[in-house]
Amino acid sequence: MAKRLSTGVTAIDRNIGGGVFAGSIVVLLADPDSQSEPLLHEFMEERPTAYITTLRTEAAVRDDLDRSLRNNDYTVQYAGIDTPIDNANRVVQQVDGQANVVVDTLNPLEATGERNRYVNFLNQFKTHLVNTGGVGVLHCTGLDAPALRETTLTIADAVWRLEMTVKGNSVENFLRVSKLRGGDPADETIKLDLGEEVAVDTSRDIA
Repeated sequence: MAKRLSTGVTAIDRNIGGGVFAGSIVVLLADPDSQSEPLLHEFMEERPTAYITTLRTEAAVRDDLDRSLRNNDYTVQYAGIDTPIDNANRVVQQVDGQANVVVDTLNPLEATGERNRYVNFLNQFKTHLVNTGGVGVLHCTGLDAPALRETTLTIADAVWRLEMTVKGNSVENFLRVSKLRGGDPADETIKLDLGEEVAVDTSRDIA
């Protein structure tokens, strides 16, 4: 049976049977104005990480990670705007050993509309993760989903949906695991306190 790897958040691990399967592609789906980065950061604390940035500069990402992470076991590379799929694939294939590979955000790759090349990228990504025992995290933002978003969700092994609601002056964040290949999706929605570190809000039960 495939090894389970911690997500860095105990409540999420518990709700999906002990963590994500090694070799998995996880999609983190969130609105662009949500606080989804702390979830990525907690994931990154668990293992060495190759971070592929598609929109922000390498310097901006490193500055953010240096402030946010307790460890510095990561690399950051920019995928560029001309051939982002090919550039991202080159970074993935260079990753050696059990590690996270984060693509943030995935949208520019999905927006290319090059379905065959994109499918090949995801399948090669998956094969590399299985061979190394790592985990891929694809950070997808979306009010308007890019052309290949359906392809992403179909190939992904797990889909996490971070949903934000505004009540008066307060903002509440809920995580729902809507897909978990090889296991049962979480049977409850987890209310998260997305501060500098992710915590579970236990102030009330969530149905």
